[in-house]
Amino acid sequence: MIILETSSEAVDAYNKMKMKRAYRWIIFKIEGDKCIVVDSVGEPTSTFADFVSKIPKSEPRYAAYDLEVTHTDGRKESKILLILYAPDSSPTKSKFLYASGKESLKKKIGSVHKEFQISNHADLDEEKFTKVFVH
Repeated sequence: MIILETSSEAVDAYNKMKMKRAYRWIIFKIEGDKCIVVDSVGEPTSTFADFVSKIPKSEPRYAAYDLEVTHTDGRKESKILLILYAPDSSPTKSKFLYASGKESLKKKIGSVHKEFQISNHADLDEEKFTKVFVH
């Protein structure tokens, strides 16, 4: 397993999203094959389409997304997703680095409700993610 550093900015951004709902999403990237940093953030009013548009189609990224879920009984809940996006078209070294470094990020940010690994940009689908939580 590769151990990467996670920048304090990345940890702070995640904590602001989790505790204060300051962001709808955070996209992280690995900088210099050594450190996980914030690539971009979405304001609380950002849409899922805004989020998807910020993830490069041909480069791996990590993302944390604050998903609003409405249950069949009307209850609303916030669920934080951790997504590893590693497109098939990206270089093998890059996919390996992101897959191996995910544990480093998880150790720094703490708990999430659900993890997903996506290799096709079209699979970044809000409805599919929501269905995991609504029964």
